[in-house]
Amino acid sequence: MERDRALKIARASLLLLLLLYFATSLVVTLLQQEKDRGSGRLPPSPGPDPGIRVLILNRPQLLDRAPPKGSRSFDSIYIQALVACELSSPDAPDNPDLRATLKAGGRLLVKPELNSGLILSSGDFDRGAKELYWTVSRVWLTPLASEPAREPGSKDRPDPTGFEAAGAVPAFSIGRNRYRGSLEIRWTGSKEISAINCLPAEAYLEGVVGKEMSPGWPLEALKAQAMISRGYAWARRCRARPAEQWFDLQDGGDDQEYLGATGIDICRRAVHETRGLVPLIHGHPFLPLFHASSGGRIGGVDAVWANARDVNGREPLSAVMPPQDDPWYAEAVSSLGLEDTHGISTATIDPRELQRELGKAISGTGRAIGYVKDIKVGKRDPVSQRVLTVMVHHSQGDPVEVPAFAFRRLVGENVLRSTLWTPESPRKYESPTKRGHFLYDITCYGWGHGAGMSQVSAWLMARQGFTADRIVQRFYLGTQLGRLW
Repeated sequence: MERDRALKIARASLLLLLLLYFATSLVVTLLQQEKDRGSGRLPPSPGPDPGIRVLILNRPQLLDRAPPKGSRSFDSIYIQALVACELSSPDAPDNPDLRATLKAGGRLLVKPELNSGLILSSGDFDRGAKELYWTVSRVWLTPLASEPAREPGSKDRPDPTGFEAAGAVPAFSIGRNRYRGSLEIRWTGSKEISAINCLPAEAYLEGVVGKEMSPGWPLEALKAQAMISRGYAWARRCRARPAEQWFDLQDGGDDQEYLGATGIDICRRAVHETRGLVPLIHGHPFLPLFHASSGGRIGGVDAVWANARDVNGREPLSAVMPPQDDPWYAEAVSSLGLEDTHGISTATIDPRELQRELGKAISGTGRAIGYVKDIKVGKRDPVSQRVLTVMVHHSQGDPVEVPAFAFRRLVGENVLRSTLWTPESPRKYESPTKRGHFLYDITCYGWGHGAGMSQVSAWLMARQGFTADRIVQRFYLGTQLGRLW
């Protein structure tokens, strides 16, 4: 009896020990997997967030009266302070006459003065004045309840990208968009001023991820986008600072879509769980290109950016962003119901419009562009089958060979959506409304320049169980993930 009881206790103890062993092994394995893919509890950062300066374009998403394609400058800017903010000038940081406070909810109108000055108008200044004329070229709007970071090696000069309102809430708005961080307003001409949003890089990325990719997509796809967008922003910053440019990148499609703070929790999570992580080539950051939809064949980076190298000018990018097949494209487009936009599309080109735009592009070269007589494919990439150059035959000289990437821009990137054209494109035919006038149809697959990550394919890969690091390394061959801060 006693022996049977002892055996039962021994078996139960052994079973319990085995369960504890397997449970501990499982937890250790899961923690290691999270560490390997850059999620879970974050290791200590090697340094502080370096900050980013984003040029705010004057475009329709901001103000209904903005230029249709967006402009780098404004004739005036209406700003609303969402928290109490200080106005000052980095041109004269110690001048008490060049300081004012704008209360929370206050509105401010900034206009350029003819001779390198700025006129600031508001009924919400602390000093009671309704209009201030400052003979300076720059003004900062910074949240009062914040701790400004300092530029390395400087005890006195604040870095505008370090200002964050208490609680990391948006500090001001322009038009319909709300922004975190601070704002620099620059006099750029007698009728022009520019606006630069200065903020921590991670705060910027929270706004980018929610615009570059749908927040309803899987977390691993959003995390991949966060790492790629961070690498993109860092590469732009690395090139802008040595060149003493007054902004690092702009908020439109020429860089990354950004319309201020989105406040979307899953985007915050994607950014937080990848804090500081970027793809690297042998330890060097680079500019990782990405696009909406590959059309099934990803193009090489050299077709978009010839002889591209990493930020240190050492490693060629052609090895990490080569032409390659994209086996996820078709299913992704079909599953998302995006066949009409990210699948097959046809652009109709009027030679008169092309002549006008091509003439603008080569103005100053001494060449003249006559009536466009024909459009043909010049060169195709033998691997991706993407068009590399387009031959434009015209009436005033030899044909003009235009890079396909530039040709898309001439026509309109939302009209001619990719450089992956069908074999019969361009198709020439007589206009149904004007006898003797010819039009051209170009049918293409996908949407975007085609280099780097295809976003719709990243969506499907995440749905199939790919982690963010595997998605990144699939589109940027031979890269490793490294933490910058």
